[in-house]
Amino acid sequence: MKAKHWVVAGIAATLTWLPSQGQAAIEKVSTYTGESTPAFQVQLSGRFTSGAAIDESGTEIVAYDQANEQAYSINGAENALDIIDLAPLKQDASFQELPLKKRIPISDVSEDLGDVSGITSVALHPDGDYLAVAIVAEPKTDPGHVVFLTTDGELLATVGVGSLPDMLTFTHDGSKLLVANEGEPNDAYDVNPEGSVSVVDLSEGIDSLTNSSVNEVTFDQVDIDEDVRQVNADATRAEDLEPEYIVVSEDDTKAYVALQENNAIATLDLTTASFTSVKSLGFKDHSIAGNGMDVNDEDGKINIQTVPVLGQYMPDGISLLERNGKSYILTPNEGDAQDYEGFSEEVRVADIADQYALNAEHFEGYTQEELDALVEDGLFDDDQLGRLKTTTSAPKNEDGKYEAVYSYGARSFTIFDAETMEPVFDSGDTFEQVIAKDNPEMFNTTNSENVFDDRSDDKGPEPESVTTGQIGDKTYAFVGLEREGSIAVYDVTNPEKAAYVTMFNSRDFSGSEVAGDVAPEGLAFVTAEESITGEPMLLVGNEVSGTMSVFTFGTGNQTDAEGQTTLQIIHFNDVHARVFDEENGGMGYAKLKTIIDQKEAENANTLVLDAGDTLHGTTFATLMKGESIVQVLNAIGVDAMAPGNHDFNYGNDHLQALRGMMEFPVLTANVKASDGTDVFQPYEIQEIDGIKVGIFGLATPETTFKTHPNNVKGLTFEDPVVASKRMVQELQAQDVDVIIALAHLGMDEASKDTSTKVAQEVAGIDLIVDGHSHTTLETGMDAANGTLIVSTGEYLKNVGVVELTFEGDELVQKDAELISKEDAANVVPSEDIVSVTDEITASQEVILQEEVGTTDVRLDGEREQVRVGETNLGNLITDAMLATTGAEIALTNGGGIRASIEAGTVTKGDVVTVLPFGNYIVTKEVTGEQLVAALENGVSDYPEPKGAFPHVAGMTFAIDPAQPAGARVHSVEVAGEPLKLDQTYMLATNDFLAAGGDEYTSLSTSPIANEYDALDEALIAHMQGLGQVAPAVEGRITEAAMVQAPSAPTQPTPAPSTGETYIVQAGDTLYDIGLKHGTTWQALQQLNQLANPHWIQIGQVIELP
Repeated sequence: MKAKHWVVAGIAATLTWLPSQGQAAIEKVSTYTGESTPAFQVQLSGRFTSGAAIDESGTEIVAYDQANEQAYSINGAENALDIIDLAPLKQDASFQELPLKKRIPISDVSEDLGDVSGITSVALHPDGDYLAVAIVAEPKTDPGHVVFLTTDGELLATVGVGSLPDMLTFTHDGSKLLVANEGEPNDAYDVNPEGSVSVVDLSEGIDSLTNSSVNEVTFDQVDIDEDVRQVNADATRAEDLEPEYIVVSEDDTKAYVALQENNAIATLDLTTASFTSVKSLGFKDHSIAGNGMDVNDEDGKINIQTVPVLGQYMPDGISLLERNGKSYILTPNEGDAQDYEGFSEEVRVADIADQYALNAEHFEGYTQEELDALVEDGLFDDDQLGRLKTTTSAPKNEDGKYEAVYSYGARSFTIFDAETMEPVFDSGDTFEQVIAKDNPEMFNTTNSENVFDDRSDDKGPEPESVTTGQIGDKTYAFVGLEREGSIAVYDVTNPEKAAYVTMFNSRDFSGSEVAGDVAPEGLAFVTAEESITGEPMLLVGNEVSGTMSVFTFGTGNQTDAEGQTTLQIIHFNDVHARVFDEENGGMGYAKLKTIIDQKEAENANTLVLDAGDTLHGTTFATLMKGESIVQVLNAIGVDAMAPGNHDFNYGNDHLQALRGMMEFPVLTANVKASDGTDVFQPYEIQEIDGIKVGIFGLATPETTFKTHPNNVKGLTFEDPVVASKRMVQELQAQDVDVIIALAHLGMDEASKDTSTKVAQEVAGIDLIVDGHSHTTLETGMDAANGTLIVSTGEYLKNVGVVELTFEGDELVQKDAELISKEDAANVVPSEDIVSVTDEITASQEVILQEEVGTTDVRLDGEREQVRVGETNLGNLITDAMLATTGAEIALTNGGGIRASIEAGTVTKGDVVTVLPFGNYIVTKEVTGEQLVAALENGVSDYPEPKGAFPHVAGMTFAIDPAQPAGARVHSVEVAGEPLKLDQTYMLATNDFLAAGGDEYTSLSTSPIANEYDALDEALIAHMQGLGQVAPAVEGRITEAAMVQAPSAPTQPTPAPSTGETYIVQAGDTLYDIGLKHGTTWQALQQLNQLANPHWIQIGQVIELP
């Protein structure tokens, strides 16, 4: 699983030595950490030493054999295949010397092959039955060979292949072997065989294998992109192309072939055995910030800087990663030149200084004037770019000049879209920057001695090889740096947002002579499932030291010595798209991610659960209809989610589309389609460190009236109790060890279906992770049937942590706590999430420019106006609320209106600026009395401004500022009729006021009838429907003195009571009573000393004049 520590700003750790206890210095691992601690612990668990002298290639390419607990290694020093015993890795000791089981010299299997010069590659058949080994002829320009051996080295078969077979690999189904025949020229360059790929058909079995089973695929019939590099102009295209490495698609229909010296990749159609394309990888612009390089090996210092250089990627080994239907090619950008006695392209920049005419069109980081000034200032001298190795096989302009300086390799790791061969990620200058910080004395060292700054002029750290592998729920790329010796690790779970994690190596830099493991050449990743130790492993063939190192990756699983295992649940609910820190008092997703990483570092047995109401609620979400939130949740690493009622706000069809974008399941067992089938995945079973975890989801039936009814049309919400009983029965039948209900039910007493009811009526649920009611349970709630219920409140004000402790497979303890926003005050936000949200926010600028309508007049949202009186914008917003809900009246607060909109075109961005808070529209049934109390609250400070000042639609009222606060609202009318205090009205308001915000306490006591879109969404939809608007101030809110009863000249004081009284009946108003008894409501108010004429109650005694 995942595990990281608290993030601190910048690259956190210095060079850290982690020696295995009791072992020699060369058995230690040095790590260069990045911005967060990796989700694994690297350990050097074993080493095989071939016995070869330094730089004799005693170990190069390696392959892993699970069944036989052994590895295979190419031994160039002995021209042999070494079989290495891995069984000692299963012992308890932290480090093991790995013994040689058997050495198979080429001479033992090559009697019928003629003269041979070397062995280059080995691969194990997917079934594990036999090996394939590539053998180079003598001379190397002659056709080579592949020999097939049993796993203990006995010869099975031999076939001929192309010249210089440098690498081979099987298809995933084992039906074919692919061989990259590099076809290098001889040193005199008078023999230059064509490069090719041999496709060996294994479908009839190894016993039927002959040379006729081999199809030699050349480049004769393929259209080669004109920008593909031609190294030697005198060679044919087929001679010039040199296949170096092959990767195969998961469906075995395509292979991708690295053409290193040509800076290109070819695509091979395996169904037709023909090349379909050869595409250039282009160039890396080292003039751009972040793409710097140190170009001088004699200046005695580290000087990583931007320079006018184009890097040729030129990968050696490559890897293929497939994600969400897309294929990506991972390249370590080593670089290589053709450098022979008969032809050499390699020179230093200073050697051809007079042949440059630098053109700023090739460089993003320079203007032409700046380039010219650099050249004038000695750019091509040895103390600047002069010592950098470059090529004469580069493009020239019509004047025969090079318009750019070209380097070998890009000193980086790149991810290309396999379809377009366009880069989607590049590591920039990270390799050099990290080494400069964490191992500065060995900056740009070489692999033959421990020296400073030996390779700055020549490919720098020289990334050589790459492989990928899964550790926990993350996919990582491992990149071998040939010169310095480190393995760089990148999180490539999302290939287009790859992130540096760490570097590690087991080279000994303590003396001048090299020791330890030096020059990683071949990498073989082993998954935890296939590992003989049960932990992921990386086998590394180190060419210069002649060693094979074995690294294991511990993930911190929480199983103690007494056999107890702890499962950790990180949970949250009702975030309502409050993405950023301080939104509604929450901590934001970036801090949440940091906390998750820290907790997973403590215990990798972790699940991250979201209990819903997540995808809607702020403009960050609504502008992209929830897709932006999905991107953030994917980056956070959510494991499962239950949909809340507001997650349906875009409609069920769109929610299903969002599910397709999620890298985690949405679980609900009680939402059914019209035919009775499940609309969502009902449950998920995960096995974590031997614990079988069953999780099922529940959605509140209140969704039918707590989102727009059209959003859930055709759906049925089953009784959660009924669904839970069915889920418990099904999960128990599958022998799960723990059952978790991920529920959006809540605990409101007014709700019919609650999490407490489920716990009461359904036995067998160990934990309910709840949402919906925004309930905060600091340590959880022990409910019926031994069920623990947890809930974090709202808006990421808290993050929940539950620990479930097991003895064997028995759950013995449950603990819950909250990490509050205050607890997380000093947590540094995750840069990964900040990067994601920054990118989304930038992309939303386009959406914000979309037109929603036009206005003929300026829409007044000025603070000085909306907090003290009616404005045309307040009227437009409340009209939109009525249009959205169909309510009788609408009320919103002036404090929620944050800007004006000028006459003319209105964009989504304008509306978002006016209504930035993401408040929902809700409806409530309220009495006239509640409504008057609400209005009195809103105008209590009038004529002074107040954020609570009410803007209304469907009603009018007057304010008498001469009256005391609480008794100044009068002449209230709804739809032109006087308000009746005891009559109920359907009110549309925002969720903030509905909950009693801005002191609208009279509204908080009524239940919500329904919930609708956010205010900004409603206004956008309203304006889109109208097209053109010209709202006005209509007199909905006026200032007027309350009308007093006329004074008779002879009776200046109110008439005394006649002794008659009237008992207030349902539906009465003071106005009605006055009419019935021949008087006015003002006279009744004065006689009865009523502070507010609108507030009379049924049964109240009214004295009559």
